[in-house]
Formats: sequence, C-alpha cells, structure tokens
Amino acid sequence: MSDYFDFEFIDGSDSSELIPESAFLEGGDFQFLDLDPATCQIGTLSEQSGTLDPTPHELIQATVQISDTFNLNTNHDSIPPNTIILSIDNTVFAVHHHRLLACSINNFGGYLQSNNLPSRENFISFLVSEPSDVLNVLLHTIYNIPCDVYSPSLSSISSSLSTFDKYGLVPFERFLSKGTPLFTTILNRAVVDPIETYALAASYALEDLAVAASAYTLHVKLHTLCPDIVDKMGTRYMQRLYNLHGSRMDKLRELLDRKLYPHVATPTCSVEKRQVVSRALNLAGKQVMYDASPAMTRSGIENVMRGVADSVACADCREAAHKHIKEISTQWMIFERTI
Repeated sequence: MSDYFDFEFIDGSDSSELIPESAFLEGGDFQFLDLDPATCQIGTLSEQSGTLDPTPHELIQATVQISDTFNLNTNHDSIPPNTIILSIDNTVFAVHHHRLLACSINNFGGYLQSNNLPSRENFISFLVSEPSDVLNVLLHTIYNIPCDVYSPSLSSISSSLSTFDKYGLVPFERFLSKGTPLFTTILNRAVVDPIETYALAASYALEDLAVAASAYTLHVKLHTLCPDIVDKMGTRYMQRLYNLHGSRMDKLRELLDRKLYPHVATPTCSVEKRQVVSRALNLAGKQVMYDASPAMTRSGIENVMRGVADSVACADCREAAHKHIKEISTQWMIFERTI
C-alpha cells in the first residue's frame, strides 16, 4: 500500500500534490501548503452560482482537522474509505463512495457518479458548504451509527436535517424511524430541551418522534411559548400539544373530585364522622389541584392526601381513604402522557 495518495477532485483534475496517508489517520491534522486553489477547490462557496470561488494563492495555508469517527483508521465497512469530504470549516471526513450512493437518490447532491469509482490509490475528494458539526450528524445518519458521543446540539441536528433533500436522503422516515440512531439522539435532547425537540419533530411531521417528545413537555407552561416556536410547530401539532395538556388537567381534576366510598356503618363511626373524612380528602385534592400541572407525579398526589388518611382515627375510614388515594394515583399514572 502506498504511503501517499493522488486525489481526484470534483472538477476531474488531478492534484499535483501527494498527500501522505498519515495526514488522514485518527487524531492527525495536515497543513495544505502551496496547493493550487483551483485544483484543490479550497475556497468560499458562491451563493449565486453554488460553485467555489478560489481564495488567493497566498492564503491557502489551512490546517485540516481529521474526523475522529470517519478517518482511515476506522472500520465502518469491509473495505477502506475511498472518498474524502472536506467541510467548510476544514474538517476531513474519510467515507465510502458506495455508502453515500446507496443512501442518496441524486448521487449525493451531484458530487458523485456511479460510473466514476474511486480506488484506494485514487480518492474522490470534494468540499461541501456545511460545517463539520452538521456534516458529522449527516454522515453518522448515513452509516446508521449513533453520534451521541459528540452531544450534537438541536441546532446542528436541525441544520443537518435541512440538508437531507440536498443530498438526496429521502424519505425522512427511512433515517428517522423509531429505533434509529438519529431518532434516539434527537429524543435524548428532549430531556433538557423538550419544546425545541418537539418543535423540530413537528416541523418535519415526524409523527413517532413528536409523540415520544411530547411526554417531556408536560411541565412546560404553554402560554409562555414564543411565537417563533409556535410557528415552527405548526397549527396541527401545537393544537395537539394543547389538547394533551388540557386533557391531563381535566382528568386530574375529575379524579380528585371523586367522592370517598365509605365503609359500612359501625357503632364507633357515625355517618357524620365518615363525611368529615370525605370532606378532608376533598380539600386535600383541591390543594393538589392548586399547584398541579400536566406533569403531576404519583408521589405528588399521594404525599398530600396520605397526610389526611394517616390522621383519621377510625381504622376502617383510614383503610378506605388509603384505598381511595391509591385508586386515584393509579388511574392518573395510566392516563395518556403523549399526543
């Protein structure tokens, strides 16, 4: 195996510079020195033409960082990487030509051709307009491997999703179905940023992801949402979220308003005494409801109401009260938590 590689760039020309294999090994970096900018296509992307405007020759001294996950030392396939992608912020990703083509309906945005195959000694290399954090999420998705170790922000994930059409990764559901690494990565963000996660799923009509993320929004006061986030969700998903929160509050109110089923009369416990216990539980329920939210927990209900039950002198009333509280909390726990 050669220690150096000739790179074939997307314009079909061959670089006159030989780039050492060690430059693309894990943890390395490489100085592009005195390279012809037209040949290597290191430059700025023109918004009008979508082509690269070469930078002045004297400015071509860019330190290139090597991806930890996608480099020549990583084994994501039975063959070594044969395609190099350079992000706009100078990070190199060594990937597989056939992997990109297999996931794309447009030859990865037109950068690749099925009849122009690279080899170990003749890489295909091209520069894209996305930064490394966005490209990293995209490539992890293509390879169906998790990227949680990088803790990508929702902004990076959202930007990556916006490139799916560009690179022909359709339909969305193929890459974001329940159980896929990207689905899990996004859902993990719901723990710390539930509304943004839900809005992201809603904006792409990712039903399974939106349903799963909605469970994390229950503690959020929906009236505090800013117009931008509501617009991002869209009317349908915003209404469904309101309906979820509203139905849970209605259900909690209905459960707490239920009357205690009294025990049979005994010589030591009159009807009046049983009514006192029932009213005390009802007042405790109102206290729970006063501070309640759709995210109310089982313990939040029981901690308040058990204090009343424990203070009842009649053993039969006490047992009935505890049974009443358990029924309320159990019914609450099984009530729907998602849209």
